[in-house]
Amino acid sequence: MYGSGGVAGWGDRVERARSAAVDMATALAVNMKSYISYHADAFEAIRRQAEGHRGEPTIRIDKHLSDMARKIAAQPRFRDYAGGGVEVYDEETSLQSGYDPKYENSLMHLIIDPLDGSSFIKNLGIGATSVLAYCRASINDPWQLLAGAVALNIGYVFSYAIDPLRKKDIQNGKFAGHVDLWSFGISLSTAEESTEIVRLDALDLDQAGRVDNKQPTSCMVSAAASDERRERAAWVTKNLDAKFCVNAAGNLCVFGALLGVTSIIIDPSRATMHDANYLFLLASNWEIYDINTGKLVHLIEKANKHCEPDITKEKRIPPVIAFRDHETAEDWLARRSADVEAAMGEQMIVAYTLDTDPLRELILGWDTSGRLLEIRAVTWEDGSQDVYYVRKARREYLTLLPQKES
Repeated sequence: MYGSGGVAGWGDRVERARSAAVDMATALAVNMKSYISYHADAFEAIRRQAEGHRGEPTIRIDKHLSDMARKIAAQPRFRDYAGGGVEVYDEETSLQSGYDPKYENSLMHLIIDPLDGSSFIKNLGIGATSVLAYCRASINDPWQLLAGAVALNIGYVFSYAIDPLRKKDIQNGKFAGHVDLWSFGISLSTAEESTEIVRLDALDLDQAGRVDNKQPTSCMVSAAASDERRERAAWVTKNLDAKFCVNAAGNLCVFGALLGVTSIIIDPSRATMHDANYLFLLASNWEIYDINTGKLVHLIEKANKHCEPDITKEKRIPPVIAFRDHETAEDWLARRSADVEAAMGEQMIVAYTLDTDPLRELILGWDTSGRLLEIRAVTWEDGSQDVYYVRKARREYLTLLPQKES
């Protein structure tokens, strides 16, 4: 359906999973634009939210796209993609506690974020849809993530496919990804029919967006409509020589990375796998680090555990910073390390015990630029320490600072 040829040696099942992800993402992107055009109340909050829903209140367009995704997945072509039944899950409809895959007959799960960037689309007209396609060969086989797609409602969609046979790469936190760019027509349609897709020439993702190491880089921050996220990101960005920073939704940041308009992405808060489809970055040879620990994040390992109860609600991706260029990553890690060492060493002001087995402490101290940091660390029996949380100190923690004697 989406052009001739596949990825040699990867098998028909992977190609069909990618076709399903692209089809769903593009159909929802078309519906997104249509619904806003025809409904003045598209961004009104729905009074009654889904049970357990986190974050901002559900808006009408969220509910519409969630319902539309199930109508689209019920079309015969999706059963052809899966070779059997298809189930759709998002933040409005998730697997519940007690879910057991043995009692389910579907062979494909589509995990979706039908609208990422509601504040962006409300104000700028640009929104994204994210899809992860999990498949299994039979109801007795384990689920595997095989493909994903992110579509913009302006007529472009990126997709990736994963070779599940490259187990060594996957165990090392990488995968043999193949990324494609597609274009599709935008019409004011709310139907479930297939949208005509054209596969464009492959982009050179290794070169897109690269800049001279002597020049400052650009950065995108997943903090489109959140003051708390922007405040959290402030300490991270101060250790970057970035010529400009742009706030956007997570999947819009991914699109920026794939188009080469950014070389650094920061997501200062925890995220779900579909809400920020950062597996695209792994497929494009980016490095992704946990902001709190400074360690590489094994996203593929987290993704392969994604088809479990509450997969659409559990935020398995920690706060991250991702780099296209390894030297830029090393520079940021060195600056971060110097700040943490200063705040936990000579510039430490106070440490409060949170737990004793093992010893966990809340530490307040100044970094190398005189900013007050809030650090949480654990000390093990051998005396070694691991930092598991670090950020610019929040206002409420100022009361914990020693008071000057009057």
